Amino acid sequence: MINKFLKFTTFGRYPQSKVTDIDVIKKLKELKLLNIYNKYDYIEYGGKEYKEYNDDYYLVEPIKWIILESNDNTYKLVSEVVLDECIFYYGWLDERDIDDETIYPNNYEYSNIRAWLNGYDGTSYNVNNYTGIGFIDIAFTEEERKLIIETLVDNSGSTSKSKYNRYACNNTFDKVYLLSYQDAENKYFTTDEERETEVTDYAKARGVATIYDDNGCFWLRSPDDDYSEYIFHENEYGEVLGFKRYNYNNSNKTYIVDYFGGVIPSETSNSYIGVCPVIEQLNNQNKSQ
Repeated sequence: MINKFLKFTTFGRYPQSKVTDIDVIKKLKELKLLNIYNKYDYIEYGGKEYKEYNDDYYLVEPIKWIILESNDNTYKLVSEVVLDECIFYYGWLDERDIDDETIYPNNYEYSNIRAWLNGYDGTSYNVNNYTGIGFIDIAFTEEERKLIIETLVDNSGSTSKSKYNRYACNNTFDKVYLLSYQDAENKYFTTDEERETEVTDYAKARGVATIYDDNGCFWLRSPDDDYSEYIFHENEYGEVLGFKRYNYNNSNKTYIVDYFGGVIPSETSNSYIGVCPVIEQLNNQNKSQ
């Protein structure tokens, strides 16, 4: 994302840059064989942490955040880059009944991505159990998590494209969440160039689709009002668009657009929509730039 706000801060850490140093890779492979991992599933070497993924290694680095708002002693932050991928909801075309209410696939309250961001157990609403293994658990230490404020997240139609959005869900209380349609389109970013967002090496390895200048796409929390299986995302060009899954063939190439996200030729495996988390943090001893 373009530095429109002039200020950044670092807080937490996450796997990001791919390791290319041959000597470091050799040592990390030796440590892997010894099954020496810390509680975050990282290998520690030379005072640094590394994440092994598909036989490659990624340096765990401080997360750089854009300061969207600064109020009293709190910051509202969004990650500067796409950090990872996550499926919005596995059963993309399946409606669910919860407490006698029909829950559509684009419902953020009962989404897989919300459970992953916050380390929730989502098995009661047909998504994964991320207790202890969600983004919040991996990216932040116990002491850092104490500095993240549980926020009332506005999921009403007024935060989406239409205030009369029939698929708007209940408001939620979360420590980690996503930008809304209005956040990305009007409130914090106003041009496609401002919204263009780079993807880390680790997120690419995880499958986030990228195009020129390594820009990638990321999920928003707002449903589109057109169909129950549409959810808004910001694409590789910085455009805020609704998204629906479908597959089609063109010129002997298979283009895949499904609940993993992205539109890409089959010669690359990267077809996922990424994640730029949002948090509200007590301004303690983090470093602003």
